Amino acid sequence: MSERFLSEGILALREQLEERQAALREAVNEEVMDRCRHAVRRTLEQMMEWERDQALGFAPHQRVSQGQRPDHRNGYYHRDVVTSTGVLAAVAVPRSRRGSYQTQVLPRYQRRLQQVDDTVREIFLGGASTRRAARIAELLTRDSMSPQTVSRLCQSLGAAVRAFHSRELSDDLLYLYLDGLSMRVKGTWGVSRRVLLVVVGITTSGYRSLVDFCLVPQETKQHWLRFLENLYLRGLHGAALRCITTDGNPGLIAAVDTVYPSIPRQRCWVHKMRNVGNRLRKDQRAQAKAGMAKIYSAPTRAQALAAFRQWYAHWHPLDPEAADCLRRDLPELLTVFTLPAAHRVLMRTTNPLERAFVEVRRRSKLIPAFTNSASCERLCLSALGHVQASWSRKRLPAITQKT
Repeated sequence: MSERFLSEGILALREQLEERQAALREAVNEEVMDRCRHAVRRTLEQMMEWERDQALGFAPHQRVSQGQRPDHRNGYYHRDVVTSTGVLAAVAVPRSRRGSYQTQVLPRYQRRLQQVDDTVREIFLGGASTRRAARIAELLTRDSMSPQTVSRLCQSLGAAVRAFHSRELSDDLLYLYLDGLSMRVKGTWGVSRRVLLVVVGITTSGYRSLVDFCLVPQETKQHWLRFLENLYLRGLHGAALRCITTDGNPGLIAAVDTVYPSIPRQRCWVHKMRNVGNRLRKDQRAQAKAGMAKIYSAPTRAQALAAFRQWYAHWHPLDPEAADCLRRDLPELLTVFTLPAAHRVLMRTTNPLERAFVEVRRRSKLIPAFTNSASCERLCLSALGHVQASWSRKRLPAITQKT
């Protein structure tokens, strides 16, 4: 009996100890946050004081003749400011008597620091809904925020989207990848499918680069042609281009042949193997895929042709439609053999585009349908920009090495 009472007493003491430790951690954290808020307040107020001194042209208590004073200090007014450390109540904002000075540190009517707005945008563009982004922002800043506020903050990214679509392009791309991704967007008659056209390139210095993207109703020749012509007019003339990799979309192929008729075009092996596999039984697909891998991984074009003839001789009697599906596009599938051996693995598929598409899908999967095309493009710019940032940190050794 005594042992049972002893164990219960130990458990009770342990619970009390854990409660006191939790209370202590909370008190320490609160004290740290108070000090952080105080430091932020002092920094803001000192920056605005310095800003007013620079605007007026003389420091406090400095003797200046009356005629040389275009304006005078006029005390302060107070404003609550939301920061990443919480709400700063009654921040002292300097002002001038004649109104010639207006602080740029805290622009008029702005209740939140820019870093708070940027954080909220990143939360939403990272895949959270407007309601979830508002709840997370409220936990971070200890200030209420509505889903409508989150939506308005993200709408301000429209200028960045327009600037991205209109920027001048450098003509230093060695290779291009082109493909489209289906998106769900609300329209006048409900939710409809739209296509995100994306162009990614590899520069002559060995970096992958997001060239541009465009949201269109359908993946047709007309839309691809208009998109590529816009890239051409903005500077992508193709002076350094050696190859363009695409899937089998006839509209895309026709548009590429119109805008860049002299550039060799490579057919994506992943798309083609998928097309061939869809015509075969499930138990045949692995064997057929292994045989096609011998074709595109051959050291030379002659050996690739020999591997194809062997593959075709085996599969044509079993499934003529699947075998002819590969045979029809064989010249375009073997375009990579005109490139240096180290570059072939980069250009035989549209895999860099697929990496970008994975990021777009990851961020948009929680959104049943975008409200409009503009909201879709804002999220796509953020997702693709995230991929571009990772690309900019790593050069492709296959491009830069001597071949």
